[in-house]
Amino acid sequence: MSQALIASMQHETQAIAAFVDALQQERNAIRTGDFQSLGELVQHKQELAQQIAQLGTARQAQMAALGIRVGGGRQLVGLHIDEGVATAWRTLVLTARGAAEANALSGAVVSAHLEYTQDALQTLRQRGDTATVYGRNGRAQAGPRGVSLASG
Repeated sequence: MSQALIASMQHETQAIAAFVDALQQERNAIRTGDFQSLGELVQHKQELAQQIAQLGTARQAQMAALGIRVGGGRQLVGLHIDEGVATAWRTLVLTARGAAEANALSGAVVSAHLEYTQDALQTLRQRGDTATVYGRNGRAQAGPRGVSLASG
């Protein structure tokens, strides 16, 4: 039965590694301005996340059936933990940590890009006299006509 658990952990590790690869592709698309491929990448990431969740649930059930649980420090706790299971677990945990770091980096990249885009839009929408240059529809708007300095 521990061979089945090892295989499950390896499959989950592969799915997590694919998720990390998808995050890298997403960052590359943002960096190169390939925004059309982002929709497909986001959908692929969502599918991978769902697959990872399902694999994790199955692994947890297998671990429970073998009397294995995760203790403090993400260490396996149980009476009979096969060395192959322990090795597969360490690989899974390291891969998951790498995915968490890659996900945080992707979040920071997206956040920075969003901030840059919002600043650029704000610049395009405002002039020094606070009148709008471009409207939400992207068309130039006429600013205030100004005040005549001559009287009479």
